[in-house]
Amino acid sequence: MNTTPQAIISEEDQQAFNNLAANFAENELADFIHEHEYPYSLDPSGILRKIIDLGFLSINIPAEHSGLGIASQAMAGILEQISLVDAGMAGAIFANTAALEIISAASSSSSCDGLYEIINKAKAFPLAFQAYSVPAEASVPASKKKEGNYLLYGRADLLVSGGTASCAVIPARSDGGSLSYFLVNLGDKEIKKSRPVVTIGMQACRPVDLELNGARGTLIGKEGSGDLLFEEVCQRMSYPACGIFLGIMKGSFNTALEYCGQRYQGGRMIIQWDNMRMKLAGMASLIAVAETSVCGLKNMFAAGSANAGPSAIAAAIHIGNMAAAVTSDGI
Repeated sequence: MNTTPQAIISEEDQQAFNNLAANFAENELADFIHEHEYPYSLDPSGILRKIIDLGFLSINIPAEHSGLGIASQAMAGILEQISLVDAGMAGAIFANTAALEIISAASSSSSCDGLYEIINKAKAFPLAFQAYSVPAEASVPASKKKEGNYLLYGRADLLVSGGTASCAVIPARSDGGSLSYFLVNLGDKEIKKSRPVVTIGMQACRPVDLELNGARGTLIGKEGSGDLLFEEVCQRMSYPACGIFLGIMKGSFNTALEYCGQRYQGGRMIIQWDNMRMKLAGMASLIAVAETSVCGLKNMFAAGSANAGPSAIAAAIHIGNMAAAVTSDGI
């Protein structure tokens, strides 16, 4: 049976999820940001178990497979609230959601019930995924079919949550060059993990590089459908990505504003200096533009607009650039 999550949730339910995420970030993440970052001194497994209990890693799993059956667009508000405090943890949730969206997109043309059963049986949360890589521009493993099984050979770099996950969704290319996605057990003896890859601000994701030497993969969807699945998931996940960027922007502004209200220079708090006020005003203006864009995307997805996906991709690029600017100004 092919299954897909429902399209939207009510505004009331969305706000409830957002509030839950905000409370979690404030009460569970705020006091441990530096421990997550420098240098991997705190294992995130305990936090991830709490995230699992809250349901943030199963929102876009169909209800018949023990998920909430909600479309991934609901993650935008959740990820915004978490990114206000810890963008690294939001990145881990984003990667899991994107991996599940690959399966969801594949389910429109072929049964994926067996994949959900594997994930549930293995309690494989979070799923690892190369959320920061584009298959067309990255080195991906090769897939070879042998006696009815798919075996993967080669490297898979910067696998988000690879250090903590038990399963991953990984792209691989056949000898003919076509791309397919596979569900892979990271405990396979034919897989070698690197130590966590050092990143800036995203250490809680626990990204690793993989070496695969004949690791077995379970095909997701139809063979050779990987490029189409990736394009579909880009459209679905760009809106949640905007949520992460917006949360980073707001978190940077809040930290900068607090600092400016505490530090004295030249006999007065630096927030009283005109250049500091102008800098803060510029940050606030970019946040307002980003919020307007995110609100517009929300309305487009709620209305089922055919332009929602492409618009989300364009917005993610633009808001991502604004987030970089606001973060730099905040520093």
